[in-house]
Amino acid sequence: MTELWTPVLLDVAMAVLSALLAMLFWRKGSKQFKLHFVLISLLVFILSVSYMLELFTDSLAVKLLWNDIEYISVAGVPVVYFLIVVKYAGREDLLTSRNILLIMIIPVFDLLMLWMNGSYHLFYQSVALGPDPFQTYSSVKGPVYFLHLVYSLGLAAAAIGIVSVAFIRSPKVQRVQIGLVILSAVIPAGFITIASLGESLSVSMVDGMIISFILSSLVLYLAVFRYGLFYATPLVLNSIADLMQDGTIMLNRDGQITYLNAVASHLSQRDAGFPLGKQIEEIFPSIQAAIGDMVEGLRTIEIVSPEGQPLRLEARVSTIRSGKKELGRLVILRDLTSLRRSEEALATLNSKLNVLYGVTRHDILNRTSVINGYGQLLREDRNSDRSDEYLKKLLESSVAIEHIINFTKDYEKVGSSSPEWQNISKVYQMAKVLCAEQGIEYVVDTGSIEVYADPMLERLFYILLDNSYKHGMKVTRISLTVIKNAEECLIVYQDDGVGIKEGDKGMIFHKGFGKDSGLGLYLGTQILAITGIGIRENGPPSKGAKFELMVPKGMWRKSESKGASKFASENEFAGSVP
Repeated sequence: MTELWTPVLLDVAMAVLSALLAMLFWRKGSKQFKLHFVLISLLVFILSVSYMLELFTDSLAVKLLWNDIEYISVAGVPVVYFLIVVKYAGREDLLTSRNILLIMIIPVFDLLMLWMNGSYHLFYQSVALGPDPFQTYSSVKGPVYFLHLVYSLGLAAAAIGIVSVAFIRSPKVQRVQIGLVILSAVIPAGFITIASLGESLSVSMVDGMIISFILSSLVLYLAVFRYGLFYATPLVLNSIADLMQDGTIMLNRDGQITYLNAVASHLSQRDAGFPLGKQIEEIFPSIQAAIGDMVEGLRTIEIVSPEGQPLRLEARVSTIRSGKKELGRLVILRDLTSLRRSEEALATLNSKLNVLYGVTRHDILNRTSVINGYGQLLREDRNSDRSDEYLKKLLESSVAIEHIINFTKDYEKVGSSSPEWQNISKVYQMAKVLCAEQGIEYVVDTGSIEVYADPMLERLFYILLDNSYKHGMKVTRISLTVIKNAEECLIVYQDDGVGIKEGDKGMIFHKGFGKDSGLGLYLGTQILAITGIGIRENGPPSKGAKFELMVPKGMWRKSESKGASKFASENEFAGSVP
């Protein structure tokens, strides 16, 4: 009798624990899955109590009665668990009334055969009390018992398969959640498989079932309340959220993160560890500082991305409700960084246009004054030996005015469209097609680098190529390469022509300097300045021209990879990518 108390105390502990889990699931569980979890916990409670009562009786008939009650739980837990997994995987279309009835046919048949075993002996072929009546009975299993065992393991295997596929297809942020779901199915399935293959276990089959079901429930409890499992929508709907270009963060009433889509996950503080189940201030301190306890509303916030890039976000906070009950908050993050850049570029452009128009009017008036002056001299002294000189000056001023007007036409295009990400190699190749010369070797080694620049970037490369042809004198090779570090990216354009004199290096970008109109490189600087890109000439004299485009951090990146999130593609720059 003394040996009886060990399994009894174990059953009491398991019964109390399963009852506590049932209450916790009822109070804090997601409405979508609450009843399923509560039902599993209650089934384990029934199993523990009925098995304890079975041990306390010395009558075989009463033991079999409690055993009949036990098997309601043994047959029910695999079915309920399978329904949870199918629903979590987003396959609620499979959970029709007809399909649920089909799933339950064999468990119900097994129970009926158990309860009518005295007539048919298909579940147990024989049963008998052992030498100690206060222990469980011994039995010879029949075909229905093995049908029940195989079917239960089959449901567990199907659940593990469904969740494993979801694990492979899911984003990394959800894999801890899904891994815990797999573990919760493997524990009881593994025990039952081992127990059915031999009698070497130190605990009975029922004790092992109770322990494994409790462990499985505890794993699910950890997944639900520590990692936010089932607070969010099923996996198939989560994959839709991952296609959104806006970041999505779901919080419960305690401020814990229960769901992140891929965009929001990219913005999280990576040294804070796995985000689900943690407070928002641990993972998104800047966002939490901005929104505080706001339950409804819109705010524009400035944060720094994990790569150190400044971001401007629009945070929209909404309350999640089920009827009148508040379940938590939903935070939607929209990236306004590109919009801010465009606004700043437009302001810069307007300022420069005002300066340009003033300078251009002044230049044209000066040239018209020259035309008027020499025209007057030519009128008064037509037959003079200097008439040809006067005429030449008139034509030169006319050509200069034409250059100025064409320049203003091109300059007006700078900033007329929003800056955009452009692949350096592709833009350069398009410019080269327009003005490529025979007998010149072109070398391009820029990889997948993109820069955020005005759409007229192609015109800059056209200007550089045109200058090499016109002024390089002996150009046989032109190269375009990239040198990058964490702070900036240098795009290096170099030819092997005569180069640029040391005294002219600082002047060539000034408006009006040069052999022709003197407007080409000046226009190029304005194209680059829209997004803060600098340019300098750094070639050794007499050894070719070398122009370096200095692209600041945040204005260059590697080409966007397939499937990257919006924030990752716009803000994960090459300077911070290993």
